[in-house]
Amino acid sequence: MELKSMATNNLRITEITNKNEWNKLLKQFDDANIYQTWGYAALARDEKFISHVAIYEDKTLLGISQVRIKKAPIINWGIAYIYRGPLWQKSGQINDIDTFKKIISTLKHEFLDKKKLLLRLKVSVFSDLFQSNDLNYFLEFNSYLQSASQKTLVLYLEKDLESIRKSFTSKWRNRLNQSEKNGVEVVSGYDQKLFDEFLEIYDHMIARKKFDEKVNPRKINRMNQLLDPEFKLKIFMAYKDKQPTSALAISVMGNTGVYLLGANNELGMQYKSAYLLQWEVIKWLKLRGILRYDLGGIDLEKNPGVFEFKSGITKNEVKDLGTFEFSNSKLLTNFVHLGDLIRLKF
Repeated sequence: MELKSMATNNLRITEITNKNEWNKLLKQFDDANIYQTWGYAALARDEKFISHVAIYEDKTLLGISQVRIKKAPIINWGIAYIYRGPLWQKSGQINDIDTFKKIISTLKHEFLDKKKLLLRLKVSVFSDLFQSNDLNYFLEFNSYLQSASQKTLVLYLEKDLESIRKSFTSKWRNRLNQSEKNGVEVVSGYDQKLFDEFLEIYDHMIARKKFDEKVNPRKINRMNQLLDPEFKLKIFMAYKDKQPTSALAISVMGNTGVYLLGANNELGMQYKSAYLLQWEVIKWLKLRGILRYDLGGIDLEKNPGVFEFKSGITKNEVKDLGTFEFSNSKLLTNFVHLGDLIRLKF
């Protein structure tokens, strides 16, 4: 189905070409995430294929988004791809679905009507952040891609630490108690040495479990090295008698902390140190005033052990709203989908 869009006169897009200016804008949004950082853009694609845009209504900033643009030579057809964006939930104010609608309308006008591209969005929108009637807006998109939505578990951090700890399952609390009694030491920080230690534990875990990696920790390491200091991942390491046992990597932006990577060796399993690491992360997030802790994805069928571990922390299951795309041309849509099939890296 062809979709037409028209931005109103008071809605406009501004190109941001300065990293420091982008960082200032990024920090205004509760839904900020590392996939919208300048460092991730540098890793994901050569800079010339990245457009950093801000959407305004008159002088009021509504949202921002990094847009990856890929065009086929000669025919000039292509795609504008937004991953985990646009950002629209500004800090310190109530954000309603009308703001998001205005941003989408403006993006469609810019990339469909003016640039004649297909617009694809892997939105950073989770079901716990909307009223049910607002979710109907997304269901109206006729161009929804039938890819599976990603599920995760979210721990809300408004309550005091004692109440949060009591909310864990009894089995999870017992293992946390064991870890504390086992004399496990936790060290955290942002330096590369900790990430290198994390990779050693991770490699050992992969060799032991013999499973395929869904997330490439070395790619994340390269991204982390490109991030500005204020956006870098925090690494938590657990030691027993100075021997590393468990490790995890956390991203904190906006009002959410996200558990990105975790690793555990035989000592970690013996001393239950992964439980203590998670508790230390929760305390640290609480101290920083973070409201949501996203436990980084779940898959009961393919990874029941990880699901059991994470669900001991919280039962609050949420899902993202998937991927959407818009096009004014059926030929363009077919062309891009053909590129997907032959694995062209659009």
